[in-house]
Amino acid sequence: MTNVDIAPPLKFRAMKKIPYSDEFSAREIRAIQTGIRPSRNKDRWLIIFEKNRLNFHRAKTGDGIYQIRIKTKRDGSGFVKWAKGCKDVNVINKRYEAEILAFLVSNLILDGDVPFPRHKSLEESRPGEFQFELAGTDYPEEIIDNRKLKQLYK
Repeated sequence: MTNVDIAPPLKFRAMKKIPYSDEFSAREIRAIQTGIRPSRNKDRWLIIFEKNRLNFHRAKTGDGIYQIRIKTKRDGSGFVKWAKGCKDVNVINKRYEAEILAFLVSNLILDGDVPFPRHKSLEESRPGEFQFELAGTDYPEEIIDNRKLKQLYK
């Protein structure tokens, strides 16, 4: 494990609601509660679970970008009560941000293997550039557009 500079988490600024919802098993809730601490220079996120909130901070700046309120059930499973994103972050639209958040939770925290949702309007100088800058990952990508997002988030 390399020595990585991590900025201290900063407070969240003005937030907007994001239409992200999900349900988690008890095992997944335990993984969520563990969070993520960057261990490599390519790691982009410091993810901390506290007070039933999963907080996503940019590792290098400490900026609070996403926050998810998790409600746990008696059996240890849980679900997303609400999700919010920093108003200063403009990523196409709220539906697309929900897809980004689903990718981050699935692949960074729960060790999933879902394709990265790359919006067709994003222009890149090289394939995978946006994904790497956002998440530090190189998963296969699925091209999505606003029509598909509207179907997913009615």
